[in-house]
Amino acid sequence: MPRLPAVVGGTGVPPVMGGTGVPPVMGGTGVPPVGLSDGASKHMTVRIALARLLTAASCFLSLGTTIAAATGFETSQHVDFELFREPPREFRQQAWMTYNLSRATEENMTAQIRQWAAQDLVGGFYLGMGGGSTTGLSAEYLEGSGRKASDAGIAFLSEEYFALYAKIIEAGKQAGMPPMVFYDEWGYPSGIAGGVLYSKFPQYAAKSLEKVERDVTGPATATLDVPVGITLGAVRMDLESRALVDVSAELADGGRRLACAVPTGRWKVMAFYLDPKASLGQGNKSGYVDYLDPEAVRASATRRITTT
Repeated sequence: MPRLPAVVGGTGVPPVMGGTGVPPVMGGTGVPPVGLSDGASKHMTVRIALARLLTAASCFLSLGTTIAAATGFETSQHVDFELFREPPREFRQQAWMTYNLSRATEENMTAQIRQWAAQDLVGGFYLGMGGGSTTGLSAEYLEGSGRKASDAGIAFLSEEYFALYAKIIEAGKQAGMPPMVFYDEWGYPSGIAGGVLYSKFPQYAAKSLEKVERDVTGPATATLDVPVGITLGAVRMDLESRALVDVSAELADGGRRLACAVPTGRWKVMAFYLDPKASLGQGNKSGYVDYLDPEAVRASATRRITTT
């Protein structure tokens, strides 16, 4: 049998099977111990099934290796098997560096980079953020997100933040761990900017489509108060035929109030508006950008969004 890649121990039999064809968990006999409780028996059955699955996988892997050898795959100019067995350092696992900005300093982050370098890790994702000072964030955002005001550490997107970021990148380069991917967002989803977006440009935050409604039997005059937001329009709907009649022209007080005549019959009167605070009330995920508004997305990507 051709020699298998190092990933399966190079023996033709996965190491988990002990080289005997029977997993060690089965005692090497292929028969589970007697006297097991129902629960233990079921657990052993699962382990036996897993062992059989590993055996089948080993057979398929051996077959694949045989085919590869027969077709000259090991001499392929596209795959260097020696490099595959011992990949160059730049192709090895990467680190995801995430630090709480309330405690992040040049010293402790540099120490972490050096520790990872000593473990043969290479660069990776730099600075997945959390915590930090809330300097520059609006009271509306803090209240709406439930985030507590704090002066501890560094404020996200502040001048101090960018200075620290630059120093950590330089430390990584010197330790042989250059950044491969820049991940500089504060939390998820992207477009929050750590609350800075909502604090400086609340008009670009995500909105939700809402409505207020009232059932009316006509003839009558129907009135609706529309909550603060961006009023889109109003209609009345015949509850029998489902026919709609646009009554947006009856909106008054800047779209905050609707008063319209309703003819004979059963009607539903509705007013629609956008809630500009829809992105709040979601903890650290509050205040994200309005992905459906091209102007908002363009502004969030091009305008200077910092805490200073």
